[in-house]
Amino acid sequence: MKTSGVIVRFLSLLDVALILLGILLLALTQSTMSIEQEKNVAGSSDNMSPIDQLNVVYLYAGWKGDEKGKCYLLGADMKIEREISTTSKDDILSTIEKHEDENRPSTLLILLFDSNGWFDSWPDDKIKKLEDAWGIRVTPLYNVSIVP
Repeated sequence: MKTSGVIVRFLSLLDVALILLGILLLALTQSTMSIEQEKNVAGSSDNMSPIDQLNVVYLYAGWKGDEKGKCYLLGADMKIEREISTTSKDDILSTIEKHEDENRPSTLLILLFDSNGWFDSWPDDKIKKLEDAWGIRVTPLYNVSIVP
């Protein structure tokens, strides 16, 4: 058999191989484009859950001894960092600015009340006066186990 006969026999197989290769390239291109699109959608801040958009600042409501009626900033380890003024908003605003994150546009202040505490030093009208002085809404959370 001549070489030209051998080449003619394998031309039909070559066509099939090229068609399969083309289909494979199209499938790979499509999957790559869909992965990039998913990354763009996941990175968008519009699709963040409401919890991911919150910048939470934890405050401790003092209830005994020298702490009674005072408000304290809690750190990442939930330990008292420093006292926050309850009469002016300058102190709380500077604290919020330090905790701000560009990916988290909304700030939530949570005032934690110890589960062992007596809440007579923090009546509802005192929390309302605190909100008025700070100009920010405060969310009280009761019965939290805090080790100062």
